[in-house]
Amino acid sequence: MKYLFGIFGSNFSMVLGIFLLIFVFADVLKPQQSSNNAADGQISGIFIDFHTREPLEFVNFILTSLKDSSLITGTTSGKDGRFLLKGIAYGSYKARVSLMGYKTRTRSNMVLSPKHHTIQLDTIFLMTKEILTDEVKIISDKYPMVYDKENKDKLIISPDKNWGTNAYELLESAPLINVDIESGAINIFGKRSTKIYIDGIPAEYSGIENPEELRAYSFSDIEKIEIVMNPLAEYGENAEGGIINIVTKNDKKVVYTVNTGLTLNTDNLLSGSAYLKYNFGKLSLSGSYSNSYSKHKSNTSSSKKYDYENTPVSINQLGNNSNRSNLNNFLFRGTYSIDSTSMLNFNSKYMETYSNGDKVLENSTLDQYNSQLNYYTINSISRTFRRSSTNMIMYNKSFDKRGHTFTGLLSFTKNRMIQMNDVDQRQLFSNSLEDHIVAQKNSQENFNTNLFWSFRYNRPITKLLNIVGFYKGAYKKLVMNDSYTSFDTLRQLYTVDVSKKVMKNYYENTHDLSLNTSGTINNIRYGLGVLVNNTVNIIENSVSSTTYTTRTVRFEPSFNVTTDISENGKIGLGCTRRTTYPRHEFLNPYADYSDSAHITVGNPDLKPAVTNLYSASYSIMDGNYSGYIGAGYSLTTNGIQPVSSLINSNVMRTTYENLATQKSYGIDLSFRGRFFNWLEIGPNLWVYQNEFISPTVNTKGREWSSFMRTKLSFDQFKFQFDFHYSSSSVSAQQTNKANFSANAAAKTLLFDKSLSLTFRVTDIFNTKNNNYDRSGSNFSMVNSTRENTRIFTLDISYFFQ
Repeated sequence: MKYLFGIFGSNFSMVLGIFLLIFVFADVLKPQQSSNNAADGQISGIFIDFHTREPLEFVNFILTSLKDSSLITGTTSGKDGRFLLKGIAYGSYKARVSLMGYKTRTRSNMVLSPKHHTIQLDTIFLMTKEILTDEVKIISDKYPMVYDKENKDKLIISPDKNWGTNAYELLESAPLINVDIESGAINIFGKRSTKIYIDGIPAEYSGIENPEELRAYSFSDIEKIEIVMNPLAEYGENAEGGIINIVTKNDKKVVYTVNTGLTLNTDNLLSGSAYLKYNFGKLSLSGSYSNSYSKHKSNTSSSKKYDYENTPVSINQLGNNSNRSNLNNFLFRGTYSIDSTSMLNFNSKYMETYSNGDKVLENSTLDQYNSQLNYYTINSISRTFRRSSTNMIMYNKSFDKRGHTFTGLLSFTKNRMIQMNDVDQRQLFSNSLEDHIVAQKNSQENFNTNLFWSFRYNRPITKLLNIVGFYKGAYKKLVMNDSYTSFDTLRQLYTVDVSKKVMKNYYENTHDLSLNTSGTINNIRYGLGVLVNNTVNIIENSVSSTTYTTRTVRFEPSFNVTTDISENGKIGLGCTRRTTYPRHEFLNPYADYSDSAHITVGNPDLKPAVTNLYSASYSIMDGNYSGYIGAGYSLTTNGIQPVSSLINSNVMRTTYENLATQKSYGIDLSFRGRFFNWLEIGPNLWVYQNEFISPTVNTKGREWSSFMRTKLSFDQFKFQFDFHYSSSSVSAQQTNKANFSANAAAKTLLFDKSLSLTFRVTDIFNTKNNNYDRSGSNFSMVNSTRENTRIFTLDISYFFQ
């Protein structure tokens, strides 16, 4: 226990107390049996077909004694699927639900007492017998969620129209899935690094760059949502946070679908979208357009204190920022059913962005006695234009209903970005009262071309063996032209600084080949995989006539096992190796001078970081309650970290280096509980110890974060409140300060649930910050920044068909 307190810190007892209170609260809410035998109890509920979502008539509900199974009473449902039993004596009961052609279900431990004389059962979903096997089980009565027949590490959710009008809103209400009110980040069980797929392929290859763009998929487009806890077996993907796969419908009964949306907030954001889908027999076509205009203004204040070459210096900075942007987004999709087993999908996306940024910084430099050394202002104007297009075509072939499939994909993306920066710096030195003026005009023009292709073959052999072969390749070309000019006060004109000019070509060619096997042996499900990657990077600078070439081959094995230890609980063990290849900006050896106060230069000698991960977990899903406990240890060699140093008292230089070793270990706790049929509570706790070791850097520290979500759900109204807290955290040179924020959202559905209104407030108490301490070989720094981050947002979405 002392060790746990040492890792979690003084706040551990408080956090542990919160978790214990929740579990105790869940137990207290269970009704207690009473000896009073009055006969005024009643039980009611509704029966729904799991797949058609229609109410079921003539369903038999038979109530028997929990003690001896003797018959008490019974009834059948009406046309609306509802039933009501009255005049029931207080006591403990169980029930049997049956309907010809459907699987029989049971409910147990229903207790009626003077304090709880009415039981309102959750929606009870029934599944037809012909689609059931022994491996399919309805997990929750409240949510339409079952285990997959072939893979018990996959959960299948049938979305409900009560949840919203588009894919993003469906994920907000789906069980086990968290959607952050502020950032829109989506994850499973509060885990990090959850990936979003659409029809079995990564969302980015369908033109989806951020979660909010999932609003382009209407409710009527979604057949089901798959939660894949162990994606290695099916996707060959080592996604630590699992995969959420959105499966679209191939339904031709609905001729057309229209979905429109409008968003506005107090941060001067106004966006609108329109979506249309039309079916032409085997061919379905859809298109969407969205426009987003924002005008963000902020006033910031920061204080930096550092020692530069053993001389204490402090800088007080006041900032005035104004950013305006206009985004136009067009997305066209099509689906063609070749036959009952083959399908062709294609989409095309075009995006244009115009943005302007104006920034004024007032800086006052003080010595150790708080006497002003100099005062200077920086006025910068940035103009950016970006245009991109993505085209994708995918072919899917299903050979049988057991999962024997083939998928091929080809995607092409082309981007262009032009950025112009005007910088005017005026500096006044206190010892000379000299007004020093520096003026610059910088320009950047980038062209980016990406070609991606992949093939996946899934072949179930027996229950003991399933084979997935996966190959993907990519070719990337990036052309960057950077030009820096400064104003010559003597000649009264701008001249090009040739020493900083860059005309650079970046090429990357990568190939991944993976083979994964999975199966079940004696109720133990296993996954075994191996990935081999070959990557070649070339960086050319035509100005300096230099070329840098790097070649890497990586080998990543992985293994995991899961097994059920109870009807609703399972444990899992896993180990994997993951290689993180340095990004382009980390490798770029040519300095970036676009920020005159912070010069960035890459390191072409960087090696890929190699991480070995080991994990153990226990999860339980029992009706309206679910929980997850995980423990992990990772060891990273050649970890890539930014390393900064001061060139002088006003200019910082940052590059990237491989650290010798990075260790991390800790636990992850998550719980979801539904009470009273309208209240859901979901706390998360994430605690880890990190250590960075190298000849020049040796830091370590613990970090923990907690997250509490509370949901209130009624027929056509939902309310959600999120609480976030993150302790201080360490990296190679930086310690980030603790952070706290709270967000809230309310949603209502109107006009037969076709109109959705959502009101959100982010950072209610305006407590978020960007405070940190940083130190290097010749400096130490304390940074404190404050900004107004409280934003009110209204989302309006309308759907009809």
